[in-house]
Amino acid sequence: MATPLKLALIALALMLSAVGGHYLMTQAPNSPWAVVLLLGPMAVLTILWMWRSGRRWVAAVVVATLAGLAWGLQRGALQPETLYVAQHAGIHLALAAWFASTLRTTPLIVQV
Repeated sequence: MATPLKLALIALALMLSAVGGHYLMTQAPNSPWAVVLLLGPMAVLTILWMWRSGRRWVAAVVVATLAGLAWGLQRGALQPETLYVAQHAGIHLALAAWFASTLRTTPLIVQV
């Protein structure tokens, strides 16, 4: 069980990530740090989940994708708006994977 302090620190980290991501996308959209702040929290959770579940190749693909996005953004080969699409698609893919993972036991929809 998570302690209230731990939950507060997680919430603070997520808020700082959102504020930092907004700042970078409006002031320095071609910075590779924009990739880190926009996609980082979601990527870290996905990497940890995949690593612990034994799907380490998926974790490696996520790391490689983030590195490619940062490189492409810095070189100008990638438009900053692509990060918003990647963030949006990533969230939906993570939710779909989470839902699908519950279908082996009691489905999430039944739990809700």
